[in-house]
Amino acid sequence: MNNKPDYIVKTVKNIEGKNKWTDIGVAYTNQGGSVTAYLSALPLNDKIILIPTKSG
Repeated sequence: MNNKPDYIVKTVKNIEGKNKWTDIGVAYTNQGGSVTAYLSALPLNDKIILIPTKSG
């Protein structure tokens, strides 16, 4: 596994009409093409978003 993550894991919540983005983990692409995510927090809603890093 590469030390630099391929993705930043985020969640988004609408607060007073504005989207609030929060980083909640990182994710790595595996040799077979699947993705493993490591979360430091759980989203309050049911959605997580994977944002590719510049190096990913």
